[in-house]
Amino acid sequence: MAEVSIIVPVYQVEKYIRQCLDSILAQTFTDFELILVDDGSKDKSGEICDEYAGMDERVKVIHKENGGLSDARNSGMDQAVGKYFLFVDSDDYIAPTMVESLYARIICENADIAVCNFRFTFDTASEKNFSTEVKAEVLTGAEIFYDRKNERNYGIWTVAWNKLYKRETIGDVRFRFGKYHEDEFWANDIYQMDIKMVTIPECLYYYRQRNNSIMKKPSIQKN
Repeated sequence: MAEVSIIVPVYQVEKYIRQCLDSILAQTFTDFELILVDDGSKDKSGEICDEYAGMDERVKVIHKENGGLSDARNSGMDQAVGKYFLFVDSDDYIAPTMVESLYARIICENADIAVCNFRFTFDTASEKNFSTEVKAEVLTGAEIFYDRKNERNYGIWTVAWNKLYKRETIGDVRFRFGKYHEDEFWANDIYQMDIKMVTIPECLYYYRQRNNSIMKKPSIQKN
């Protein structure tokens, strides 16, 4: 049984998914399972997922009808066996030490969630990459909830994918189906729990900005 479950929702990302999966399989922390949820992709994304499953026994693939990002993440969570889990979006990628660094911090502090900084990366050279900047802290869910309302570092607390979660703490909490900006609903549910969160200053997640990403679509159904 893997210690950490890494959940990747996949939809129409054949151009980017290899970089994403290669970055995960290159992790210095190796005791993980990688759950790829192919959410009804019509390009070659699903085939690439199967290819990687054939290369590494830690990779598991779920093929399902399109249900959107929330449904894909929930499907991955329902299949996860790790004591801890994290999300990576399939057009993003992560630093080799991301899982190891978050895991060491969450264990050291006996915390429920560990968070790292992330870097915005752009497909076009005309836009400059930039990173979030949080220092090492220990915070409660209530502190984060009200901190977000004050809009200090709002994004780093709200996104789902720069965090390692203790599975026992999260329990049956799931993403709400059919919501636009579903990460915000997820964050509200999490931060109202009695939790302990720890942060690390390292920037370990690379958040790709692209014009046709699901984050840029106006529909409430994200994919």
